[in-house]
Amino acid sequence: MAQVEAEAATSRPNTSGAGPDRGDESSKQKWKVLVGAGAVAVGSWFLYKRMTKKKTKEDHVEAVKKLLEGEKFCTSQVEGRVSTIRWSACDTGLKLENAPVLYQEQTLANLPKHPYRQRFYVVKPTSSERKEEVVELAHHDVLNPEPLKNWCERPESDRTEINEHDVGRLINATFLRPCGRSEKCAYTGGPPADGDEDDLLSVSEGKLRGLTHMTLSKGGGVNAWDRVVNAAEAKEHGKAGTAWGPHPGGYDFKPKKAEKKKVEEKKPEDKKSSYDLPEFTSRKPDLSKSIATQT
Repeated sequence: MAQVEAEAATSRPNTSGAGPDRGDESSKQKWKVLVGAGAVAVGSWFLYKRMTKKKTKEDHVEAVKKLLEGEKFCTSQVEGRVSTIRWSACDTGLKLENAPVLYQEQTLANLPKHPYRQRFYVVKPTSSERKEEVVELAHHDVLNPEPLKNWCERPESDRTEINEHDVGRLINATFLRPCGRSEKCAYTGGPPADGDEDDLLSVSEGKLRGLTHMTLSKGGGVNAWDRVVNAAEAKEHGKAGTAWGPHPGGYDFKPKKAEKKKVEEKKPEDKKSSYDLPEFTSRKPDLSKSIATQT
C-alpha cells in the first residue's frame, strides 16, 4: 500500500506554477535580452562618439595627403589641341618639420616618361591663427628633377632616395579648408589673400605671382588651377589677369577608374571631351616661355 501511494505521489502533476526547468529557461531569456540591449547601447555610444569626434588638424593633413596620392587623368585643351594629362603623386617617406612630403609630377598621357612638371608638396597643419583653413599645402621646386622622373611608378628598390636637400624653393602655398555639408567636395582653397614676396616670380617685365587653387573631391579627384598673374596689374586695378596658365577653372583630374569609366560612357559622335575643357592662355608668348621653364 505504501509503495502504491509513493508511485502516485511521483506521478502527480506539479501544480506549484514554477517548476525548476521553466524557471531556468525564463532566467536565460531575460539575460539574453539584457545582454543584447547592452551591446546595442555600447555600440551606439561608440558610433556616436566616432561621428561627433572633432578632427584635429593632423587628421586633416592625413586626409588631404591620401586624396592627393595616386594616378589621375584629365582631358584638357592646350593651344587648340585636346590632350589627356596624367597626374601622379606619392609619399616620399621624407618629413620636413614633421610634415609629410609628396612627390608629384604631370605628363601627357602618351608621353608618360617625360614629365613637363615636377613638384614637392609639403602637407602640414596651418598655424593656430588660421581657424577656417586647416591644411597648408606648400609647393616646392625639385632641385634635381632628372633622377626623379616616374619616381612613383618605380619599384621601391629602384627609387632614388629623396632627402631634404632635394627640396627646392617655395613656389607658393595653398590653404585648404574642409568643404561644408552642402558642398560636394572634401577640401577646397587657394593662396593667402595678402600674398608674400616668396610667392612672386621676378621676370624682366615685372612682378608675377604664382597662384594655385585646389579642390579635392571625396572620391580622390583633384581640380588644380595653377597660373601666374600680374601682381602689379592686380594692385593697380584690383584684378589680376592671367599671364600664363589654364583658364577658367584649371584641370579637373579624376582617379584612374573614374576617368576610364567616363571615357567609355562618352557618345561616339561627340568629338569633344565630356569635360569642361580649359583653354591654355598666354597673352604674352615670350613671357609664357620664360615662366614655363620655372613651372
